[in-house]
Amino acid sequence: LIDIAAEEPDFSIDLCVACMEVDWNRNGDVDDRDRALLEVELDQDGERYAEGDPRRRPVFRFDHGDVLWAGAFVSFQRAFLNLISAWDLDGLAPIFRGRESGDIVLKLTHPERVALAREEILKGLSLSGKSRMAYLAETDDEREWLPNPSQKNHPLPMPVDKALYDTWGSMVADLERIVRAQDGLSVKELAQLGDHQWHDAPGGYLNIGEMLENPADIVINLE
Repeated sequence: LIDIAAEEPDFSIDLCVACMEVDWNRNGDVDDRDRALLEVELDQDGERYAEGDPRRRPVFRFDHGDVLWAGAFVSFQRAFLNLISAWDLDGLAPIFRGRESGDIVLKLTHPERVALAREEILKGLSLSGKSRMAYLAETDDEREWLPNPSQKNHPLPMPVDKALYDTWGSMVADLERIVRAQDGLSVKELAQLGDHQWHDAPGGYLNIGEMLENPADIVINLE
């Protein structure tokens, strides 16, 4: 359905996403947590809407750009599911049993799923870039799900400006180069992102693209 709608530039549909009765937490019942999941809780000033305030459940007009955005979201979800099911995660069991030394080995059992994940990531990045361009091309301003910098008719408490869209475009381009093994991630810089600051951080680069193209068993040394 998303692929069909994506081919229709004039597509639009009005939808209240927070009004859908869905058992999101999969506990067998549509409860208050399910009903609140997609509600807009805060206004643009950060103030909380009262329970029952109709502004918590706005009706959005989804159009061409939103369909492309949804397609990217679905592709990234498919990539994630393929990746976590490609390796035998039973190899993590020793960690949960308190093991603190030696190697943890995750066996690659479905390499074809890694290839599918790579395809879905690239498809998602392409759709994300296309949705960005579609949003920027919009001239209407009608109950927007994700507005461009000139659109003001949207209920979400989020500032949207040119800098945000520029960052979006740069991130899509950077991630595509990483997935295609044209760029890498600095291990030294990644190591310093956590709370622990290394005095002599490990060097080298992570070649994510190579890992996706030629996957193998994952070996983690706990020391």
